[in-house]
Amino acid sequence: VRAAIILSIFFIATLVGIPWQWSAVKFRLPRRKRFPHLYHSWLCRLFGIRLTVIGMPIQNRGALLVSNHTSYFDIIVLSGAARLSFVAKQEVNSWPFFGTLARMQETVFVKREQRSQTGAARDEIRERLRQGDALVLFPEGTSDDGNTVLPFRSALMGAAEAEVGKDDKGHIEHVPVQPVSVSYV
Repeated sequence: VRAAIILSIFFIATLVGIPWQWSAVKFRLPRRKRFPHLYHSWLCRLFGIRLTVIGMPIQNRGALLVSNHTSYFDIIVLSGAARLSFVAKQEVNSWPFFGTLARMQETVFVKREQRSQTGAARDEIRERLRQGDALVLFPEGTSDDGNTVLPFRSALMGAAEAEVGKDDKGHIEHVPVQPVSVSYV
């Protein structure tokens, strides 16, 4: 009964929140970055997930967060900890309900099976980083139990080479890359 109540609250709140977020994305309103963070923080509390963040997530500038991927709760946990968007496989875009949620969080979708598309995806990620977005990339390309590190699919890591400007001394600044590890206890 408790699970049914929690899932009902989740679906109702989500269905109410989708038009609110859609309008923010459509009209590029500032709340489009803040709302998913608040929504996922609330989901963590609803689902009984207690977040402990060690370190400071990079915020308010373009950053590439490179994380392990152990479950679908990673999306809720990472977004509950910071304002960010994700890089996901193209198939997620067509998933009922969750594809809509991914689009509402301005996810970058990547066609992994077409190597010719990797460059275009890398360039889209670079542009989003230049615009100041924090993006989460799961470089292992799949979820795992988290006990080992799988080989990285490094093609999209090239987005980290993006130049985002110059500092006070005229030195070129690149996108910061922040390693992230999600662990469930």
